[in-house]
Amino acid sequence: MRALFGIVAIGAAAGAMFAADVRELGVPSGWSASDYDRHGYDLLNKHDYEKAWRYFDAAIRTDPHMWSAYYNRATTFIQQKKWAAALEDLNSTIRLKPSFFLATFDRSWVNCRLGNYKA
Repeated sequence: MRALFGIVAIGAAAGAMFAADVRELGVPSGWSASDYDRHGYDLLNKHDYEKAWRYFDAAIRTDPHMWSAYYNRATTFIQQKKWAAALEDLNSTIRLKPSFFLATFDRSWVNCRLGNYKA
């Protein structure tokens, strides 16, 4: 019984910490990773890059295995010419979803922008 209470307490504390992290980003708490990703994508399409990356970041914090959020955040960073950040997210996208060719193509393009011409 004590072990169960300890696990519940740890889970509640982790949830509270995550909610604080999301509030720090300036996005609503309590959404699913898909909700954050979808809203970020809408903002990306409206060219509101500064807000969009915050929602993609919240999606990644909610589900660190959501490859689409990494890719969408990389796309946002590309639009802002934040090449190193874009490259990091493209690498994460490819690690999580190796069959997603567009991420590989975009990574090549970003590497060229960074002057990384070696294969």
